Amino acid sequence: MSGRGGRGNQPGRVVIQTFTPGHYAIRRAKEHDYTGFYGDELPLRLQLAYPPFFRLIGLQLSSLKKKEGKKAVNELGARARELAWTMTGGKIEVIGPAESPLTRIRGRHRWQLLLKGKESRSLHLIAQRLMEGAGRDGLEIQVDVDPVNFM
Repeated sequence: MSGRGGRGNQPGRVVIQTFTPGHYAIRRAKEHDYTGFYGDELPLRLQLAYPPFFRLIGLQLSSLKKKEGKKAVNELGARARELAWTMTGGKIEVIGPAESPLTRIRGRHRWQLLLKGKESRSLHLIAQRLMEGAGRDGLEIQVDVDPVNFM
């Protein structure tokens, strides 16, 4: 929204509410210092194995029926771990499945699963194999490559 503030000669104003005003991201945003933010952020991303050093594929899973959906989600998680091991020898990390922060939207119960690794091709192949079962047990699967948020 800050990019929409101010028009012509009229300056804009942005208000950021935070519990951590001293955090580097808040300081860098306040100073309009994107190169400083990049310098602060990149070592953390390397240490935590996040993009651009690693790739992520998020699977958003949903079902109209909670009990059946949870069972299908757990089976999909086990299948993801099996595929990650057999296809890559464990080079792909499977995180989850877990309930989504917004557990229910439009009557659908929601979970998420994250695939994480260096090899894009392997990640895509595993996601593709997991999608082959989409629709069974009423489970809907949406794929998000290098997701920006996990809501």
